[in-house]
Amino acid sequence: MSGWMQGKRAFITGVANDRSIAWAIAQQFQAEGAELSFSYPGEAMGKRMLPLVKTLNPAAVLDLDVSSDAQIEAAVKEVGKVWDSV
Repeated sequence: MSGWMQGKRAFITGVANDRSIAWAIAQQFQAEGAELSFSYPGEAMGKRMLPLVKTLNPAAVLDLDVSSDAQIEAAVKEVGKVWDSV
């Protein structure tokens, strides 16, 4: 692999299961050197995707409803605790 994502960060949304396009993208980004964070919408989805994404050693995994401005704001603050910029 060329490592074209080395030193880059990616905030991934939309991982529902191991057949999700978002999951394939996350795996490729990680293989190319990116540091990853993930979000999921609600507890039920979290139970399904957390075991999967934890295999990639993410910097953060957040419960996030993207239709809520307040939750988006809170997520940006949480990611800011592990990354100096988003």
